[in-house]
Amino acid sequence: MPARAPLDLRHHLDKIVAESRVSAGDLAAQGRRASFSDVALRPVFRFWREYILHGSIFDGRLGVIHAGMSAASVFFKYAFLWERQGGRRS
Repeated sequence: MPARAPLDLRHHLDKIVAESRVSAGDLAAQGRRASFSDVALRPVFRFWREYILHGSIFDGRLGVIHAGMSAASVFFKYAFLWERQGGRRS
């Protein structure tokens, strides 16, 4: 069995974007709507939660990257949901 190439940041970002689109579709199917504050504030709170509350602060720069990628996934999810509704406020 051949060894797999190490996954890079680009791969992870592509995966986050793809999964965020699916999550936004799921939220839309449930009737959820996104507002500008969801797009702007939820990622900040997710970063804070991952970095401080879940202890990524103790992981150095990898902790910052982890918390940042987690915040990015939340940003993309709500941005795609907002885009689905035409970028209008709800």
